[in-house]
Amino acid sequence: MPGATESAKQAAQAEARLARIVRGRLNPAYKAALDARMETAMALLPVLKPIAEKHGVPVEQLLAIHIVETRGRGDPMSRTNKAGASGPFQLTPDARKDFPPSMQYATTVESDADSAAQYLKASRAAGFTMPEAIGMTYIAGITGVKNWGGGNEGNVGEHSKDYGPMFKYALDKLAVQIPEYTKQQSERERAARSAGAAARRQAFDQFPVPKMKEGIAAFFGPSEEEVTKAREARMSAAEQAEKQAFESMRPEAPLQTMKKAGYK
Repeated sequence: MPGATESAKQAAQAEARLARIVRGRLNPAYKAALDARMETAMALLPVLKPIAEKHGVPVEQLLAIHIVETRGRGDPMSRTNKAGASGPFQLTPDARKDFPPSMQYATTVESDADSAAQYLKASRAAGFTMPEAIGMTYIAGITGVKNWGGGNEGNVGEHSKDYGPMFKYALDKLAVQIPEYTKQQSERERAARSAGAAARRQAFDQFPVPKMKEGIAAFFGPSEEEVTKAREARMSAAEQAEKQAFESMRPEAPLQTMKKAGYK
């Protein structure tokens, strides 16, 4: 397909030019802003991962888009630029129409992430392979970045000096942060399950169940009904103790963490 070949060639030209720029020095103020957003944005990882997997895009690219687009802002849901971009992924009204969420989500973050993931998928389908270039298409459009690679600066030149290095920095940080975050969450989950199991065993020890007696002693021992009730009370106490211990140590649910971090 000649058209597809030419499209891939344009994408390669744009990436070759961007490769030189992303190694440039990052503005210290932007670096500090990205660092400030990194910690709270990591709370979105459990939310974004299934959305990224659904559309076949790397979750780190989706998360990097969010970090760069909302850097340093107290309320990640605010900010509207001249093009009408708003929300956690700075989607314009046109982008929301072109890439509508494929299903109804409970939060704006999930809904906009679904649209953003579709855009990243389209960028990859257009021939872009370099993560920073894919990020740049999100800023300046797929056609704009391709024209830039062909010599037409278009809308990309004014952004490339800052946005290219910002995407690279965010992606490099995420390469370290995501495995560490995942490890910590797994460790907390294991610790919570261990605490729950220990609490369950302790509850069993604290609520012994009387044994049914045989022979003539059965007339003076606990009835079958009393033994059944004791077993039920013991099981209930064990389950409650296990749940309380587990919930006190387990990682927060993604949506709960999002709300604490200021996302809606």
